[in-house]
Amino acid sequence: MLVIGLIGTVCSGKSSVAQIFGEAGAKVFSADEEVARLYKREDVKRRVRAEFGDSVFSSDGEVDRAALARRVFSDPAELRKLTEGIIYPLVRSEMDRLARAAREGRLAAKALVLDAPTLVEAGCAGLCDKVVFVTAPIARRRAWAAASRGWEEGEIERREASAVGENEKRELADETIENAGGLEDLRTAAMEAWRRLTDAVR
Repeated sequence: MLVIGLIGTVCSGKSSVAQIFGEAGAKVFSADEEVARLYKREDVKRRVRAEFGDSVFSSDGEVDRAALARRVFSDPAELRKLTEGIIYPLVRSEMDRLARAAREGRLAAKALVLDAPTLVEAGCAGLCDKVVFVTAPIARRRAWAAASRGWEEGEIERREASAVGENEKRELADETIENAGGLEDLRTAAMEAWRRLTDAVR
């Protein structure tokens, strides 16, 4: 079974592409959803508290992801402690498990899609047979980030400063989807990429 890595610039519509691939028959693994689950685990919460203290927890004892993001995205060393020290190994373990199941024919799907924004940064691109890169104009990404996530101006740039650059990701990708139109335009582009990817392995 084909394993597809899905990466993109911040707020580019990558989750929408993942949904379209899922509707086309893919098994989609969302790294964002996996991280949200990890932050609910008591062992992970203990490790986060030990590294970053009580200030990144809410009053009900849950990880305050916004507070944690403000802290780590302003300090590369702190970001490495969180990602390389805690999060990446756990997410990688689950992606390894799914990729192995896909290659052994144990997934009932046409392909496995690893929707992982930091796939490259985590050193997991090698798990994939193909990589799809999604991007969109910066003005659109800023507007979406403000409207949907409540991010302040400059937050996209702050987060991308710690990531592998767009040009490098474009070079790595087998398919690039430009999200510059409406939803139907995105659907068309995503399905064209999907057909090229899946036809190549038939």
